[in-house]
Amino acid sequence: MKKNKGKAYAYAVDMGSTCIDAVILDLSEGQRVSERSFKNRQSLYGSDVINRILAAARDNEKLKAMKKMVCDDLRSNAEDMLGELKLSPEDIKMICICGNATMISILLEYDLESMGHAPFSTKLRESVSCSSELLFEDDYFFGAPLILSGTASAFIGGDILAGMSYIEKSMIPKCYDSKNLNWMLLDLGTNGEMVVCSDGTYYATSASCGPAFEGCTRKQHVYGSSTLDAIALGLKTKNISVNGALREPFDKKGISISGVALTADIIRDILLAKAAIRTGIDFLIREAGLSVDDMDVVFLAGGFGFYLNLDTACYIGLLPEEFKGKVKVIGNSSLAGACRICLDADTLEHMNSYIGENKIKVLQLADKSLYQEQLISNMTF
Repeated sequence: MKKNKGKAYAYAVDMGSTCIDAVILDLSEGQRVSERSFKNRQSLYGSDVINRILAAARDNEKLKAMKKMVCDDLRSNAEDMLGELKLSPEDIKMICICGNATMISILLEYDLESMGHAPFSTKLRESVSCSSELLFEDDYFFGAPLILSGTASAFIGGDILAGMSYIEKSMIPKCYDSKNLNWMLLDLGTNGEMVVCSDGTYYATSASCGPAFEGCTRKQHVYGSSTLDAIALGLKTKNISVNGALREPFDKKGISISGVALTADIIRDILLAKAAIRTGIDFLIREAGLSVDDMDVVFLAGGFGFYLNLDTACYIGLLPEEFKGKVKVIGNSSLAGACRICLDADTLEHMNSYIGENKIKVLQLADKSLYQEQLISNMTF
């Protein structure tokens, strides 16, 4: 006997470079009834999107293999959740997948070659609406409508656009009196994407973090935020210097702090990622004609951001001290945006509105004068 017979459900997905988060959504209640997270096996072809782009550009069979990996895992994940809920695939009436430009382009089997070198262009633009048969050839979801998020640029993808739409359609109206906020979306993961909105104009950029925040201590079963806490303690006890060097005798074999084994390489990876993020924040706010004091609210998204100790983030210089008291942690904003698209038809149009007419000013940090100088100056804790 099928549970909740007659109800309609949606399958919403945030396709991250490292992890994929998915939910089954009850469309009548607007509630998540099942939620799962699993590793993106495409990491076999590279821990970051650039390496996956290069792999796919060199060999089209690798592009197809990466698509199949994800589609197989999405189906397996859906089967598990539907079975647990005593539902069938035909109960899924809509599917929405949000992800960065590379992840969605792989699903569409677009040529990725132009995304691997300057000026980093992408064939993907507005969101793609089609049938689920595009990804699930045996018609597993009975041809349910499928939405794949679009992109503002090669490195400001649908995961960020979905998060922006969620903030403007859901967060700001519910939580803030003024609509004329100076706000920032900061999504920390394998890439650090960030957006500043001021006076209805959007400024965006992306800074590569590599596996530093999400994976550099994963073999120890230690999450990235705990690694930052350990580094902060090492700085306070002077076992780690402000330039990231370990004090003797730990400089050769590393040091264990609060159960986290830190080596010179791990600390350097964190320092490079920290410098990239902080430089991006500084440049983006300045490009918007603002100062850090002018920011009314900073929406911190992503799994890493969810667990981040904000005092630690400010102490090591990842975030400006002026952000204290202004940060609102919102979890997976891409997934929240995907869910909202399934529940509200206007949300997709709103998300696509960011793409048209160059509404978002995307900064290529490497093209900015003084970028390298600023990056080097941020290479301290």
